[in-house]
Amino acid sequence: MRNGKFERKKVDTVEALSKEEREAILADMEQEKQKKMQAITEKMKQQVKRKKKQQEDVEAKKRAQMEEVEALEEERRRQKVKELKNWLRQKEEQDRAKKERDAAMVLEMQEKEVQKVEQAKVLEQQRQEQRDRRLQAVAKQKARSSDKKEQFCEGCPLERAVLLGLFSTAKDTFRDTGEGSLFFQAAQQEKLNASQREQPEDAHQDLL
Repeated sequence: MRNGKFERKKVDTVEALSKEEREAILADMEQEKQKKMQAITEKMKQQVKRKKKQQEDVEAKKRAQMEEVEALEEERRRQKVKELKNWLRQKEEQDRAKKERDAAMVLEMQEKEVQKVEQAKVLEQQRQEQRDRRLQAVAKQKARSSDKKEQFCEGCPLERAVLLGLFSTAKDTFRDTGEGSLFFQAAQQEKLNASQREQPEDAHQDLL
């Protein structure tokens, strides 16, 4: 160095340099070495830092992916739970509707059975009323026939003989009196009335 400037000195060997020059050169070399070491160390630090950041980025990406997967799984789980709840609710509604339909069918069948019983009672009552009316008609007809018989037999001394089948004897008795023809006509009328009385009794047997 001269006047603050570095001047190259031409030498052939290290021994040609002075001690101060050699020390200065060694100091420069050491300084350069230290600079390189610092640069290497700094570079290594940067590399480690970059690698660490890369690793952190990878880990962060993995965590994000895992969180996304977990979120998807959680969403699927919630969706499945929701679908299951909906299915259970629909199943419950279907079961309740089926029970209501079954109960309505049973009630309808019971009502039909009650209606059948009521209709059967009404029909039986109508039949009974018809039988009663027919029996009353038969009784009235018999009563009318009995009244006619009593009216006819009043003043007839041989009514018992006619009813007992002794018409011929009564006819002989009245043949000479002039009343035989009249009695004969009355007896014929009584036989006709008796035959008519037998017919309602037969009808009464048919009704029973």
